[in-house]
Amino acid sequence: MRTICIPTESNEGLQATSAAEIRETPFLTVVDLDSDETSVVSNSDRSAGHGVCHVLDKVGSNKIDAVICARIGRGAYRSLSDAGVDVLLSEPQTVSGLVQAARDGRLRPASSEEVGRGCGCGHTESHRGCRSRRTQRRHGRS
Repeated sequence: MRTICIPTESNEGLQATSAAEIRETPFLTVVDLDSDETSVVSNSDRSAGHGVCHVLDKVGSNKIDAVICARIGRGAYRSLSDAGVDVLLSEPQTVSGLVQAARDGRLRPASSEEVGRGCGCGHTESHRGCRSRRTQRRHGRS
């Protein structure tokens, strides 16, 4: 793994905080682990709905080896896996923290059984009482 893509809340490069889910992230931060060269791409599809996560189209000429995120939908996972891109899971933190975790081998690969599960707050049935931003927006509580 040499080049990673991380969904981020801002365009601050290595200082940005990673976003929880790739589909709703405002930015995609691409980091070359050999050189620390960083580029940030706007994610214009973020409000398009389910099944419209086109990470590979967004990063363009940047060949990515892995995506690091806390949650990912089944369609995005399948598209990335089919293209040979690893999907690694980590709780949100700074991009620089995730870069170090990737270098240290502390990130675990996602499995097809754990992608696309609810809102990411630990339950899959009722969203009553859920505090995730995604669920609050869905239910008009933003």
